Amino acid sequence: MPGDPGHTGERLFPRLMIQVWTESTRTPALTGVLTDGYAKIRTAWGGMAESCKDAGPLPEDADVDARARAMIALVQGFAAQTALLGDIPPQMLADGTRALMNVGRGQ
Repeated sequence: MPGDPGHTGERLFPRLMIQVWTESTRTPALTGVLTDGYAKIRTAWGGMAESCKDAGPLPEDADVDARARAMIALVQGFAAQTALLGDIPPQMLADGTRALMNVGRGQ
């Protein structure tokens, strides 16, 4: 329906993601495509984490694959919330992530 916030580009892609995830539970070929894509994203984001280790902001003993998986989960969760609940300001995700990262640091 035109004018419905669910028909905007911002919400269509996250909704499509959920549909694809659901369909992948019934379609092995789609599961394979998603698994392959997920592995590529993990590799790319793991490379970014490795660069952070080399540059210094990330501890030398940081698990880059664990960091990549956590970043993917954060993005997927944000997309799911957007699909289901509507517009969520990206700044809210940034602020919440920053607060989680500072737990126990007294900052």
